[in-house]
Amino acid sequence: MKKLPSLIKRNLAQKLLIGFGLSLVTIGLGTLWVTYSSLRQDLEKQVQQRAESITRGLEFASEGLIEIKETILLGRIVQNYATLPTVLEVSIVDPDGILIAHSRSFSMGTRYAEMRPSLAADVNQSSQLGKELHLRTTLQGKPVVVEVLPFSSLLFGKKGKRGVAIAIMDLNQMEQDTRQSFLSSTLTMAIGTGIILLFLVWLIQQLVLRPLANLNEAIIQSTQTEDFALPDLPSDEIGFLGNNFAAVFGQLRAYKQMELEVVELELREKSRYLDAVLLNLQDMKYALDRSAIVAITDIRGEITYVNDKFCEVSKYNREELIGQNHRLLNSGYHPPAFFAEMWQTITSGQDWRSDIRNRTKDGSLYWIDTTIVPLLNLQGVPYQFLAISQDISDRKRAEQEMRLLTERLELNNRELQDFAYVASHDLQEPLRKIQAFGDRLKTTNGDILNDKGKDYLARMLNAANRAQVLINDLLAFSRVTTKAQSFVAINLNEILEGVLSDLEVRIEQTGTIVEFDSLPVIEAEPSQMRQLLQNLISNAIKFRKENVAPIIQIRASQTHQDDRDACEIRVIDNGIGLDQKYSDRIFQMFQRLHGRNAYEGTGIGLAICRKIVERHGGMISVESQIDQGATFIITLPLKQATIEDYD
Repeated sequence: MKKLPSLIKRNLAQKLLIGFGLSLVTIGLGTLWVTYSSLRQDLEKQVQQRAESITRGLEFASEGLIEIKETILLGRIVQNYATLPTVLEVSIVDPDGILIAHSRSFSMGTRYAEMRPSLAADVNQSSQLGKELHLRTTLQGKPVVVEVLPFSSLLFGKKGKRGVAIAIMDLNQMEQDTRQSFLSSTLTMAIGTGIILLFLVWLIQQLVLRPLANLNEAIIQSTQTEDFALPDLPSDEIGFLGNNFAAVFGQLRAYKQMELEVVELELREKSRYLDAVLLNLQDMKYALDRSAIVAITDIRGEITYVNDKFCEVSKYNREELIGQNHRLLNSGYHPPAFFAEMWQTITSGQDWRSDIRNRTKDGSLYWIDTTIVPLLNLQGVPYQFLAISQDISDRKRAEQEMRLLTERLELNNRELQDFAYVASHDLQEPLRKIQAFGDRLKTTNGDILNDKGKDYLARMLNAANRAQVLINDLLAFSRVTTKAQSFVAINLNEILEGVLSDLEVRIEQTGTIVEFDSLPVIEAEPSQMRQLLQNLISNAIKFRKENVAPIIQIRASQTHQDDRDACEIRVIDNGIGLDQKYSDRIFQMFQRLHGRNAYEGTGIGLAICRKIVERHGGMISVESQIDQGATFIITLPLKQATIEDYD
């Protein structure tokens, strides 16, 4: 690159000498004014063709060099063109009218309109319309030929923005040289200069015009084939220019190839993404078809699509359903107003959901939970409806069975309440009479009874007392639900203090020691919590070891039950204990592990405890071994569940 200026200067000097000799030969041959005028017209046409060739070369160079930002090289090319004969000025202007390159020095940001205001309008028109401009005018008193060629570049942005290449050729200089040659030449030099002219024409044709024509043809051909084939050029500035064109075109081709690779990569990525989306949709459709009944109807309500599940449940095949209305499945269970409300809802563009009882092809009935979604067009108007359903026949049957079971339970509860009423009134009245007359017989005639009579009377009174206790325990068991009160916040410490106060005499008689932790505040029924603790502490005292003072520990801790805060209360004793295999049996009605003579009671106390705990949403269990004492574990929620909790 360092040798380039000297090479250009030497070649330019040769071209200038050739041009000067050509002018001399032209003057010598121009013996007549007609010949001179004809020659001048040919030269003017040649100047115009050269200007056109220069602008086309600048167009090709500018498109590439601007995109690769080689403005310095572009400036050198412009200056090289400016050294050609009759070239006054060469310029390259961007779409905004700013000079990119000029054959003379200029400041960055200079507008072409400031430099050549008389040409600004024509240059701007050529840029906007994208048309080549041939103009003959006068600049600074000189006749000139102006060639303006628009071109585009990727860096100019959107389509329609063009730069221009401008070449200004000096006609005045050409005419002046012609006149001087004409006046100074003589007729005797005509033959010699003619020979020289032929030689110079041939030389110019070989050294300048033909290489330029070849280069111009290669440039034009590249715009059609998108492939630049470098012609055979001499090793001068034209060859250098051709090599630069080839390098620029190669870089452009590499850039376009890179663009194509990027586009192909993006297309592959999008294709993979679409394949993944399609696979997901297929999986979702497969899962939906396996689990749901799906149907699509048009705006008239005619079925256009059903899945296999729909056919399986309805027992119709797909051909029997397509084109039919859902009235085909109508069981007659729902009134016409039910379907009228459904149709009004979905045709207004709103979702609709309800349970529907349909009839299959063989006449059997089934229930479905159906959601109908209107599918809207771009105007927001439904054009078809998607129905997704679940077969809930089993659930409906279970609900019916549950209703029947509930009715039976309510009947049993009423019978239990009737029994409790009878037990508390009708049974207790004769029992009280037996006790009263037995006590009166013992008082008035006890002395005259023999030993057998006294034994019979004692057994009768004892049986009556046991019957009274049994009736009272049965009433207590039934009242857990029949006489239940609402839950309130209570302090279990206060409940425990009341229980220990009621059992104070018995605790002192047995020497019982009661240790307890601080108990929490819970939502419960106070009377039932009192009965629960009293039964457990009484049992711990009753089932004590012989000659061993009972020790009862009541421990409390925080825990969780069904994701709710709860408390765990342990009632621990050092009594006789029980076999762990009976841990479930002792909470059942009338279940006793010991004879009636060994320990008093009816076997209902722990059943009452279980029923109280379950009513409060808790659990009760026991851990024990024979002669190792027993631990009763009660878990109770701190707050009772509400309907909102279940929702």
